[in-house]
Amino acid sequence: MQIHRVKRGESVFHIARAYRTSPVTIIDNNALLRPDALSVGDELLICQPSRSYTVRGTETLGEIANRFSVRRADLLRYNPALCGDETLRPSMTLSIKFSPPEYGTASNLGYVRCETTEKQVREALPYLTYFVFDGGVGDGEGVYCKYAHREMVEYVKREKKIPLLRICSGEMRVDIHRCKKGREDFISKMIAFTKDYGYLGIVLSEDIFALPSRASRDAFLIELRKHLLGSDLILFCECSGKGEFGDFADANILLPSYLAKKTEYSAQHKIHHASGVYETQKTFVGLPMYATDEGDVLSYERMRDIAYTTKKEFLHEKDEMFFEYARYIGGGKRERRQVRAISLSGIQNVLTQVSDYGFMGCAVEIEHFLVPCRLMLTLLFSSVEYAFGFA
Repeated sequence: MQIHRVKRGESVFHIARAYRTSPVTIIDNNALLRPDALSVGDELLICQPSRSYTVRGTETLGEIANRFSVRRADLLRYNPALCGDETLRPSMTLSIKFSPPEYGTASNLGYVRCETTEKQVREALPYLTYFVFDGGVGDGEGVYCKYAHREMVEYVKREKKIPLLRICSGEMRVDIHRCKKGREDFISKMIAFTKDYGYLGIVLSEDIFALPSRASRDAFLIELRKHLLGSDLILFCECSGKGEFGDFADANILLPSYLAKKTEYSAQHKIHHASGVYETQKTFVGLPMYATDEGDVLSYERMRDIAYTTKKEFLHEKDEMFFEYARYIGGGKRERRQVRAISLSGIQNVLTQVSDYGFMGCAVEIEHFLVPCRLMLTLLFSSVEYAFGFA
């Protein structure tokens, strides 16, 4: 695996010839919607499988997997251009085998938001073990769900992955936490709701229902752990890097640093700090894989499109890439804008650091889950299909 930084005058054809691979492979592995629209400084992931195969006739993915003694799930991971779809066409080239992974096992986690589509979940499925469905809200009476995810939850379970319900604070009544009976009633309703909707675990948001004090939070979590002992549910807690929750959760999720401010993002500093605060073997590190346009979140595709149409070159600073351009705002006026993103080399450095410190894996936003990053996870780590006894 190599990361190529585009130079002036280069095309996908020239880059493919230099690395002795095919232009189609580079286009597929980097999800290039406009292969002719490369910008100077843009990064491309170059992957060279140790073995490939050209599909013939009406062959299916299962038949090819059996022929080469490879699991179908592995073929889907090795070929992100399939987007989780097993439909093949004649003359399609499949990657059958890569070199052994450089690092140990890692399970990864993805957030399913209200805007996340079934297609995006299907595409991410081969690369993730846990799927966190957003939308659970705790109020004074119990828990309710803002978004209906039932079909996607059942689909994730059928594919032997683990769906979790994220529960955040609503209009909580503080008084329900002042007595043991109030806590027990609320927790019982929360657990029953989670199981009724088919989830296999709970993710508590960072605010822990806006509890008024640390003592209230700890009492709530202790009571929750007692109730969970009698169920098959697992508990995850979101953290911000200050040592919250201690050993209450089965796993922690360290929230990502967002790129809203120019100086805010420092993935390596965050990971180093977290390694001294949390039990790394049960903590996921949030990995931002999108761009921001002066704080507005963009997809990588949109970032590339802006760079190409404004004829801007990508500049690189540590693990970031950025460029500035002028946007027309009407009335004959333009405003200066700056687009910033973590680079592919930055993502690779973060993944390497996650392994070096022994973290459980990465947490990603499925809507911004880049195709090159999926390949990096495949190449750097071997996937854990099952965890915590769920199979």
